[in-house]
Amino acid sequence: MPVDLAPAAELIRDTRLPSWLRAVLTVESGLNDGIVAPIFLLCLAGVETHGTSPGPAPDSVGHAFDQLLWATVAGALVGRPGGLLLRRAWRARWTTPAAIRLGLLALPLLAYAVAGVLHGNGFVAAFVAGLFVRPDVPSLPPKVLSLVEDAGTLMSLALWFVFGQLVTQAFTGEFDPRVVAYAVLTLTVVRAGPVLLCLIGTGLDLTDRLVLAWLGPRGLASIVFGLLAFIGLAPTDPHAADLVGQVMTMTVLISLALHGLSYGPLAARYALARARAQAVEP
Repeated sequence: MPVDLAPAAELIRDTRLPSWLRAVLTVESGLNDGIVAPIFLLCLAGVETHGTSPGPAPDSVGHAFDQLLWATVAGALVGRPGGLLLRRAWRARWTTPAAIRLGLLALPLLAYAVAGVLHGNGFVAAFVAGLFVRPDVPSLPPKVLSLVEDAGTLMSLALWFVFGQLVTQAFTGEFDPRVVAYAVLTLTVVRAGPVLLCLIGTGLDLTDRLVLAWLGPRGLASIVFGLLAFIGLAPTDPHAADLVGQVMTMTVLISLALHGLSYGPLAARYALARARAQAVEP
């Protein structure tokens, strides 16, 4: 359920929203894909097993567990030593800030490659490597993550390019009108409901909770997981693959329009409401 391409950069830098709210959205967007990825891979493995021809079904779910295990191992093997070595090199003045930035950029790529050798999932490995490197980042030079962020932005744009190619393919065959209803339901009730439930007991007022529920979750998970499911299901169940492609593309397209058009007015109304609340405070 992404909002990345439309208002993402402006949202994170928009001072009309308080810094804590923007920080919550930023942290959530960095964690959701990695947390959901294992669950998604297990579900996809179960669907692929269900869609195979009659006869002894491959142990796809067990294979998915193995992939997650080896991905965790690969991420830890790369992330923890990598972070320690970068921190040690910087403290000893053996390197420069530019080289540290390149080293951080290389770590997720290395984790992905090691996971491939170990037959693990590269996405999960890169996520785990990031978790292990994070404690060392405060000891590195300022803005050390800027190159990683820029590279991530470039790769995100490339992914959106692939998504644009998929849009035309997803709707060339039979189209089920229920896909539109499902996408709308996903972007409203299914999206906002869990966020509002998670915020119970946090002490936030209703306005803050509604803003968080509408603007988050963020991320590219819908496109990444949708493409993985489309590729995984195509050999065994082309009809299911087409349906997944339609659901994913319709959900993302509606999200781009819905969140892209509503973000600006929402931020303005939020700032106005906060200004009025502060004005009436004693």
